[in-house]
Amino acid sequence: MSGKLFETTDDGEFVFRFHRPRIFDDETRGHLVDAQKHALKAARSMVDAMLSAMEKGDDDPKSRRQNINID
Repeated sequence: MSGKLFETTDDGEFVFRFHRPRIFDDETRGHLVDAQKHALKAARSMVDAMLSAMEKGDDDPKSRRQNINID
């Protein structure tokens, strides 16, 4: 098992991994639980942003791209 809380796949998907740490003291376990909460809040924010984009009809990533000229 890796120590990563989340990772991305080659095609850009996020994979979250959670387990109950049993070998750590209460303080460390509390920090790890807080980290899991923050990761879930970040995932919720991403889902909310995707839903907002879909509701606006902006679900095509190509429609959001812009050309930036660098001189």
